[in-house]
Amino acid sequence: MWQEYMCYIRKNPSIYNIDDAPKEVKKLFRDEIVKLYDAAVRNYFQRASNRDSYREGVTYLRKLIKYGGTKEAEQIVAEQKSRTPRRPALIDELSKL
Repeated sequence: MWQEYMCYIRKNPSIYNIDDAPKEVKKLFRDEIVKLYDAAVRNYFQRASNRDSYREGVTYLRKLIKYGGTKEAEQIVAEQKSRTPRRPALIDELSKL
């Protein structure tokens, strides 16, 4: 049954679908969940444009770390800092992580 649920998440890999997934799915498919969540968070930061969205992005990074994606979260932070050095609000929010 969890395999079918994971197929749904693979087809619809949004932050909300992954967050709403049962703990059992997150535990059984941990590596894949981290990859999908990593991609979803990167996509979110592509569209983030103000301090509120940056704060929400940092919340998603904390969840990524909670799911076991510490290395991925660190990579996202480094990418965002180097990609957008002229956004002090983004840099400020990322430094709070």
